[in-house]
Amino acid sequence: MQEVRLNVIVQLLRRREQRKQGVISRRLDQKWSESCAQNETKCRAIRHRYIGELRKLLKLRLAAKEYKFKRDMIMDYAKPSSQVFAPLTRLGVFPDRSSERYVVKNIYSSRYEGLLTLETSLPRFAFQPRIRLQLPKLHTKDGFLKREYRHQKELAELHDVCLFTCIKIV
Repeated sequence: MQEVRLNVIVQLLRRREQRKQGVISRRLDQKWSESCAQNETKCRAIRHRYIGELRKLLKLRLAAKEYKFKRDMIMDYAKPSSQVFAPLTRLGVFPDRSSERYVVKNIYSSRYEGLLTLETSLPRFAFQPRIRLQLPKLHTKDGFLKREYRHQKELAELHDVCLFTCIKIV
């Protein structure tokens, strides 16, 4: 009887040990999958940042290339062989072919004598520039001297006093 009892206890202990091992292995598998998921999210974040930085570098590189080979507009307009210099005439279109009929003929602008008569017909003040300087506002609405001009006034008074004393001495 004791042997049977001993066998039953041994079997129960083995089952308990197996269940314990099963629980431990499931817990370890769960921990392992959690750590793998965390590592995967970290790797994804690192890859995302890496791609963003690469895009920034490529953008800077392209911007540097564009700046390097920027169009020289002055040379385009200076070269008679460029398309910008005379674009329509290269295609066979001459826009000012019959533009002479739209020109306003004026005796005042076409000859020197006309220009002289135009100048004599204009009043004298038209040739003299009228520049009126706006005086600085030294005083406030209440009549007090503004802070920024107070120092200048004191210096002017001191200058006047110095001049007056110098004149008396001489």
